[in-house]
Amino acid sequence: MFKRLVYFLLLSVVFGNVFAQQLKVKAPKIANLGEGIRIEYSIDSKEPLSYFEQPQISGAEIISGPYTSKSSSNINGRESYSGTYTLILKPTQTGTITLSPAKIRAGNKTCISQGVSIEVRNRGNFSTQNYARSQNSTSYPQQLSTPKTEENTKIDNNSIFIRATTDKNSIVKGEAIFVSVKLYILESSGVQTEDYSMDKMPNFYGFEIAEIDLKDKSHYTTEIYNGKKYKVATLGEIIAFPYATGELSIPKIEVDVLLRIPARTNFFNTGDAFIDSFFQNSILSYKNAKIHLQTNEIKINVDNLPQPMPHNFMEGVGKFALSSVVSADEVRAYDGFYLIYTIEGEGNLSQITSLPIKLPESFQTSTPEIIDNIETSHKGLSGSRTFRYLVIPSDTGNFVIPKLTIYYYDKTNKEYKLLESEEFGIYVSKSNVSGEYAKQLEQRAKYRNMSIVPTKDFATKKEAKHIFDRISIYIILLVLIIFAVVGIGLYSNRIKNLSNPSDNKSKQASIVAIKRLKKAKSLLDNKEYDDFEGEITSVLWTYLLDKFKIEKSKFTIEDLSKQLIKEGISTSIAEKLTDIFNRCLYMRYSQNNGDNNYNDIYQDTLQIITSMEEETKQNNSPEPQMDNNIISMGKRGLSIFVFILLTSCSLNLFASVEKKNTPHNEQELCLRAEEYFKNKDYANSILYYEKALKLSPNDENIKLNINIVRSRLMGDCYIMPDFLLVRIFRYLAGCVSLMGWAVLTIILCVLVCLSFCFYRFSNKKILWFYVCLVCFVLFAFSLSLGITRQHIQNNTNNAIIIESDIKLKNFMQENSKDILSLYKGQKVTIIKEENRWLKIQTEDKREGYIINSGYKRI
Repeated sequence: MFKRLVYFLLLSVVFGNVFAQQLKVKAPKIANLGEGIRIEYSIDSKEPLSYFEQPQISGAEIISGPYTSKSSSNINGRESYSGTYTLILKPTQTGTITLSPAKIRAGNKTCISQGVSIEVRNRGNFSTQNYARSQNSTSYPQQLSTPKTEENTKIDNNSIFIRATTDKNSIVKGEAIFVSVKLYILESSGVQTEDYSMDKMPNFYGFEIAEIDLKDKSHYTTEIYNGKKYKVATLGEIIAFPYATGELSIPKIEVDVLLRIPARTNFFNTGDAFIDSFFQNSILSYKNAKIHLQTNEIKINVDNLPQPMPHNFMEGVGKFALSSVVSADEVRAYDGFYLIYTIEGEGNLSQITSLPIKLPESFQTSTPEIIDNIETSHKGLSGSRTFRYLVIPSDTGNFVIPKLTIYYYDKTNKEYKLLESEEFGIYVSKSNVSGEYAKQLEQRAKYRNMSIVPTKDFATKKEAKHIFDRISIYIILLVLIIFAVVGIGLYSNRIKNLSNPSDNKSKQASIVAIKRLKKAKSLLDNKEYDDFEGEITSVLWTYLLDKFKIEKSKFTIEDLSKQLIKEGISTSIAEKLTDIFNRCLYMRYSQNNGDNNYNDIYQDTLQIITSMEEETKQNNSPEPQMDNNIISMGKRGLSIFVFILLTSCSLNLFASVEKKNTPHNEQELCLRAEEYFKNKDYANSILYYEKALKLSPNDENIKLNINIVRSRLMGDCYIMPDFLLVRIFRYLAGCVSLMGWAVLTIILCVLVCLSFCFYRFSNKKILWFYVCLVCFVLFAFSLSLGITRQHIQNNTNNAIIIESDIKLKNFMQENSKDILSLYKGQKVTIIKEENRWLKIQTEDKREGYIINSGYKRI
């Protein structure tokens, strides 16, 4: 039992942590075209919240936000954190708005929300000036929706209804109003509530809203309304800040309520009314019913702020105070420092989005980092909003950052009030950075005033990503080489045979002799004996002269045996051959010659030629055969060696290339980068531009956009350029696609083989030698450029830092010395990955270790 209890507690802790860190999203399901849409992401966590990654939005644009509200608490030594991130969207078209999942980093974990789909409808020609002014925003609505019940119950809109009220119906732009949604139940009806849901929050066009967290929503109070006594429960409270003027509308809010309705049931029925009423044989029971209610629509008159407005009006309405601080008053040129302004107080803090700061001309800065500590309560929005600017000076000397003067509208005194910050003196000493870094900073200042170049239409043709590490291309090259070698060998043998006719005659002697013996046989069959004798003698003479390469003038019958024995023929065969010659001479001059004698000569001649061929093959010297075998084995070994060399080189060159990521289309990557840029998420914007640059390495528009986005980052470092030849080689590799380099490599290999063939057999050997050499160099150069082009596209060792204040350390220890702080959007090169640590190199070639998180690979 104790073990089960322990397991139960452990599971409770684990699942409690999981659900506590779930990123929740709150968004309407239906919206009207032209109205503002509020999207709210909230999270409760036991780990500190570091960053919020906005969703990708299709069909709408962000008109304000994200507004961040964070809080933390410490109860009995246990810290907890909560945060709310709010976006205000405006639909750009009817149809469906889609929002991809958003992400929030909590400690070392990334919490992901669900995706959102919102249906956008056209509500006609909308104008804030065309609504009829309501008589009293707090009066009972003239038309309430008839409650829809699941069962046939006697409930009408006088027994139960909801109504919305506001604390005022005439305000100025930016002033807060409170909207309360209350449920009214007639006390005499006996109806009880079980549950309710207010999930379908409508769109408040012209308002930025924030919901107040009610501690006890089920608490009932008693209220007399229209002469009747009602139980009243507050379902929700909303703070609304108008950002438009005119007659705006607080839309109807829909609520589903689950009720318990009383009903009486009789045990039995006697049929006598007096007896039944006397015993009162019934009991009280309840039936469940679900009804759908909606509030009244309230009209609010929003006036513009008094005119004329001060020049530096910050759009703030309420009561505020301003404080400022600088992180250092003495810095080196090109070193950054932080200038921090904090606005705190009560009012529309979330609508203050920028400050009109003024800096010396040589000081560079970018979009500030906004840090919110805002609470929502019955008093409104209160807390602080901090603007943190990273400032980088480029000139040396003493400089003054002037006072920041801004105005806000005091709603209590109904007048504009001035806020002033301190004046800061900054001494900038000489820096030790190179002149190249100074030029980069000047370029950054130029790019900061530029807008990104719109995405052009890239070719949608999808190119293979791993061409030069496919074995097929090397097999093609090897087959071309083998065909060239075999062709050269066959052609060489043919030329050799044509250049040595005696050797050719020796090989063909037996074939020629057999053919001529067939002619002698036909003469014998026709009994043309004289011609038969001459043909047999001629066949033997021709065969011996061709076979053994003997000059006819030096060859006689008397020397026949000796000559044949020298050529390796056995004595018996040599004697038989001499005997055939003598018999032919004898029979030519003899008059008693039978057919049998001629047949014997024919058979003996055929047998002698066959025997001599067999002995010639057996008696051939083994040395030439051995040389041929050695040459043949050498050719085969060379071919196998070339094949293994090419295969191993291709495998070794690409063994470390990751093949997990499917290549994207450049246009899609650039469009995604543009969306992040519009939402001021510069880290993810530069990430996707870098991804697109891998697919189009020489695209000037992508390079320009990377520089423009880089100029907006809250930090900078010296980009140490590569060696000149390396840059030239990489540029040439990016000029042609992977498929183009593969085709060009094969074509050059064919030219190498053809030019070598011409060199081998042409009389102009010097010319074709240089042609072959040039083609081979171009072939090797093309293969190298193709491999480099593929490495550029497949390299995943580069990454973008997507979290702020990541420390680069000397060693893989959290308490080791910090080398520097990496800024959000910085590009680094991953050298080695070891468990939870990562060894990286920055663009200025400084190396160190970071915890394996807070980055995305390019």
